[in-house]
Amino acid sequence: MKLFFRLKRRKWLKILLVFICLIIIATLLEQMYLVRTKPLLNVYMAKVGSSIDLSFRTDWDTKFSRTTCAITHIHTNHSHDGKKCQLPKLDPFRPYVVKAIKPVESIDCTGRLYTEYENSVLRLLDDVNEESQIEEVFAVPILRITDHHATYGEKTFLSLNNRSAIMEDDFLKVTIRFRDGSEQTDFHASISEIPEVSKRKETHSSPLNIMILAFDGTSAAHFERMLPKTYTYLKDKLDSIIVRGYSVVGESTTPQLTALLTGRSLEENCAFSEGRKEYPASTFVDVWPFIYKDMKRLGIVTMWSEDDYLLGTFTLRLNGFNEQPTDHYGRTLWLTTPKELCLESQQQYKVQLKYLKSYMKSYPGKRKFGFTFFSDLCHREPGLVHAADGGITAFFESLQRENLLNDTMFITMSDHGARFEEVRQSPQGKLEQRLPFLSFTFPTWFKRSYPDQMAALVKNTHFISSPFDLHKTIKHLLAFPRKNFMESDTTGKSFFEPYSISRTCSDTGIPEYYCPCLKWHPISLNHPHSMEAVRTAVDHINELLMSHSMTAELCHQLKLKMIVEAYQSQPSSETHLTLDLEQTMCTYQIQFQTTPGDGIFEGLVRMDLSGNFKVYGKLDRINMYGEQPRCIYEPVPSMRPYCLCK
Repeated sequence: MKLFFRLKRRKWLKILLVFICLIIIATLLEQMYLVRTKPLLNVYMAKVGSSIDLSFRTDWDTKFSRTTCAITHIHTNHSHDGKKCQLPKLDPFRPYVVKAIKPVESIDCTGRLYTEYENSVLRLLDDVNEESQIEEVFAVPILRITDHHATYGEKTFLSLNNRSAIMEDDFLKVTIRFRDGSEQTDFHASISEIPEVSKRKETHSSPLNIMILAFDGTSAAHFERMLPKTYTYLKDKLDSIIVRGYSVVGESTTPQLTALLTGRSLEENCAFSEGRKEYPASTFVDVWPFIYKDMKRLGIVTMWSEDDYLLGTFTLRLNGFNEQPTDHYGRTLWLTTPKELCLESQQQYKVQLKYLKSYMKSYPGKRKFGFTFFSDLCHREPGLVHAADGGITAFFESLQRENLLNDTMFITMSDHGARFEEVRQSPQGKLEQRLPFLSFTFPTWFKRSYPDQMAALVKNTHFISSPFDLHKTIKHLLAFPRKNFMESDTTGKSFFEPYSISRTCSDTGIPEYYCPCLKWHPISLNHPHSMEAVRTAVDHINELLMSHSMTAELCHQLKLKMIVEAYQSQPSSETHLTLDLEQTMCTYQIQFQTTPGDGIFEGLVRMDLSGNFKVYGKLDRINMYGEQPRCIYEPVPSMRPYCLCK
């Protein structure tokens, strides 16, 4: 009996020893895993300042991780309306957004104007007299030399005895010298009709003028937040049609306006004729298929004015125009004015609006296309545009009062949402960046005359759309109601034609990264895919920097500071199904910070069926880079987001 119990005890001891060994082995394996991942996890969660070198190649279990996505099963509710693309619903007044962006109440300019310029006549104001203590007044026209240089014409003098003068140019610089030795400089912008343009024969009469007033960096939600009076006036007084699904096709202004004005992407245009400054054989963008060329052939007058010449859409990273692109070209003025919100006593944005209104009143009986772009007003700080709310509302009131909208399709829009502010790093900010503002204002008679086209446009406001669609809409209007101006080989579809319920981002030229229809599901920052995706992205940036001799020499190589967030996409074509992602390509959206320089970047990384990771598209920088790339700013503009000069 004793022998029996002794043998039984030994058996249990062996089992216990095996169990202990298994625990020890499991613990060792866990420690080996944590040695690899814990330092990174500490960075993610505590956001410590030390840099992490992600040069290692992860070697997790191939069967488990290299053939499956981080999330292998996603279930979402079925759509109620059957649309493939479900647009997000954003609250413009979400508390943390409202708290983060403080509206600027006013732009205060001091002094007064002594002259006015309208209908090609410059004159002293009626209340200017001997008591004004003026020694002399003279004006010089501002003339274009190139897209980067302007000059002044001959002086024209005014006096109390000779109070007015006929001028022949749109832009004037007026100097007022006083008897005490002080002086003041005023700027005027008003259309002076060009005789050759007035005589231009119209080969087809579009039913409406086309005017665009655009705001830089202003999402649809931000427009509603910061311009409440303007938004209400458009919606309630002008019965404007507000588009809910308008989205971006790239990161910055240039991709949006290139698509809008040419119907082709920036890359397509550069493949046809390279216009980017840093590329070999790069040249001017004059040969690109800008829509104003078609308009000129049809006898339509054209105008383009963008108030920040330093951030010009076609001059910041591109070579700009050799020849003046439009009949009337505001860049010539803005090259010579101080880069200030006040031009002496005038608010800068009001000078822009005066010029647009002057243009709308010019060339009576002729069809016109005008594009006015507020850049400086919107770039300085996110709440500044609020200070213009009253003035912009008053501008629309004056257009309505003076019947200037009765023969015009007026488009109020923006190019994209905020790209760099703190809110941009939030989930709402990410979507706001992708969803700019767009509205159409039509005369009542036009809406009554074309009920089918207007019904289609109203319905289309709830579908995904892009600048390519807006381009097609403008082209359509040039031949309205015919469609013989539509190019079948370009992306997009006119808002006047019904959109399909199956419409997706790819149908309208929106890259996957910018598609607001995609559903994104958070994944652990500690997941091997998160780490490998970020390692791939950091390596990609460094490879870009090394690919150019100047950036390789002058810019720091970057290391990871922390991973901010990681998401896995749910494919847009199946947004309402239960998905088994085990055998599909995995797409991850990552946001991370690098050092030195503390740049925050966001982009897509894909893992293919072989487990290889690759950056898909462009990595966007979503915080300001300021002077960091100063050493390569002009020669290699595409590297500005990534370069920290040594």
